[in-house]
Amino acid sequence: MSATLRRYVFSALLKSVWSLLGLFVLITLAWPHAALAQSCGSGDIDPPTLNASTQVLIPASRLALRASNTSGQSSTPCQAQCATDVANCHAGCGANQGCHNACDAQYQSCLNNCPPPPPTSVSGSVLPKFVILSVIYAPPGQKSTVAYGNSTVMGTTTSWGQSFQYTDTLTASFTGSIGPSGSGAESWSQTSDSSGSIAITKTSTSGLTVPGPSDSNLDIDHRLDQIVVWLNPKLDIASSSNNSSQLEWKYTYDPGDPWNGMDVIRLYVTWLQHPTTMPPGIISRLQRSWAGTGQGLITTDYNTILAADPFANGPGSVSPARFTPVGGQNFSYEPPPCGGQPSTTTYSVNYQNSTTSAESETYQYGVDFTVGYGLKLSDLLNFGIKDQQTLKWTDKWGVQFNNSTSQTASFSLTGPSDCHYSGATAVNVYQDNIYGTFMFDVPGGATAQGFPPPPPATPPPDPNQPNVTTASSHGQEIQPYYVLMLLPGDTREL
Repeated sequence: MSATLRRYVFSALLKSVWSLLGLFVLITLAWPHAALAQSCGSGDIDPPTLNASTQVLIPASRLALRASNTSGQSSTPCQAQCATDVANCHAGCGANQGCHNACDAQYQSCLNNCPPPPPTSVSGSVLPKFVILSVIYAPPGQKSTVAYGNSTVMGTTTSWGQSFQYTDTLTASFTGSIGPSGSGAESWSQTSDSSGSIAITKTSTSGLTVPGPSDSNLDIDHRLDQIVVWLNPKLDIASSSNNSSQLEWKYTYDPGDPWNGMDVIRLYVTWLQHPTTMPPGIISRLQRSWAGTGQGLITTDYNTILAADPFANGPGSVSPARFTPVGGQNFSYEPPPCGGQPSTTTYSVNYQNSTTSAESETYQYGVDFTVGYGLKLSDLLNFGIKDQQTLKWTDKWGVQFNNSTSQTASFSLTGPSDCHYSGATAVNVYQDNIYGTFMFDVPGGATAQGFPPPPPATPPPDPNQPNVTTASSHGQEIQPYYVLMLLPGDTREL
C-alpha cells in the first residue's frame, strides 16, 4: 500500500471516530432534560417512581437557583413535581456542566408552565343543583312497612374531590347539623372523615316510615321506590389554615331559597320516568326559580337521579358488591287461605358503638354548579378544578355509629290478603352498601319492576243465582237475558 493511500485511510478512520464520539456526547447531554421537558410541558405531571438508593448530586448553585424561584410562596404540587424531575435530570449529568445548565433551563420552563399558586385566602360557596342523599326501596304488600325512625342508618358519604386534578385538594373537619329541615319529616347531619369526604345522614331524632303499595298483587314494584334529593345544597369552602393548597369544606343550605332550611324531597321513580305525572307542587320545587335562570332540574338531571337506583329502569341482577343479604334467609310473603288473614314478619338491624364502612361500591354522577357568596370561578381554577360547569360526585356508605344510643332500622312484611294471589311467596332482603337502606328482591330471579296483577279468579257459580248469558249478533250486542230452570216442586217465583 502506498504512503498516500495509508494517509487517506488513517484520516477517514480518525474522522469516523470523532463523529461517533460527538454523537455519544450529544445523546448524553440531550436525554436527561428531554425527559424533563416531556414531563413538564403541560404543568400537569404524574410523579415518577424514584429509587430511594439513588444518590442525587446537585451543585450548590443549582439548589440556590431553585430556592430563588420558589422563595416567598408555598410550593404547589406542580412545583414540587418540577423539583423532583430536575433532581433526576441532574443525577444523570455527572460532571458535565453543559448538561446541568440544560437541566436548569428545563426546570425553569417547567415552573413557567405550572398554574399559579392558589391565593393565600379563598372563601365562598359552590352551589350545585342538587345532591342525592339516599334511595328508599318500596317493600311488597299493602300492609308492609320499612322504618328508619330514631336511626342514622339512612344516608351516604359524599365527596367531590375527584372534580380536581389533585385528589388531596379537599379536606373536611366538621361535624354537626346542616340546618333546619324545611321539608318537615326528617332532618340531616354531617360528619367528616380523614379522606376529605362528609357523611350526610338522617338524624336520630327524626322518623321515617315507608309503606308498601296500595295493591298487594303488585309484589315488588320499583316504580314506587323513592330517591331522596337535596334541592338547595351549599358547599362552603375556605383555604386551609394548615396548607394553602387545600380547601376546607362543609355542607349548609342556600339562604337564597325562601324555603328557609334544607329542601329535601323524595322523588318517586315513576315521577322521574314520567315527569308530567308529578304534582304541581313537586314541579314547582324542582324548577328552583329562586336560584336564577337555567337552575331548574331538567331531563338530564332526572336520568342522573334515576341511575342511583339500579332497578329504576327495569329488572336487573343483584350486585353482590352493592347489596349485602340481611337475615341469612328469605322472608315469608304468603297469602292466607280463603277466610284467613296474612301473617306478618318483622326484622330489625341494630348498630351501637361501632363504625360501619362498606366501601366496595360507589355511585359517581355529575351535577352542574355555580359559585357565589364571594367565591369566583377563577379561584377554583387556581386549585385545579377539571370542569368549569360540572362537579363530579362520589357516593359510598361509610356511616359511623359512635354514640351510646342504639341505632335501629327495621321492616315489617305482611303477605297479600287475597287468597287467590298467585305471585311470589318469599322475599330476599338486602342492605344497600351505598345508601344504607333495605332493598327487596324475589328469590331465584332478577328483581321485577312491578309484576302485573294476576287476572281476577273466577268464583264458583252460586246455585241460588240465575245464569246470565250475553250474546252478540252481527257485531251488535244483545241485551242479557236470564235462563231460569225450575225443577218439580220448586216454589220460586218468576
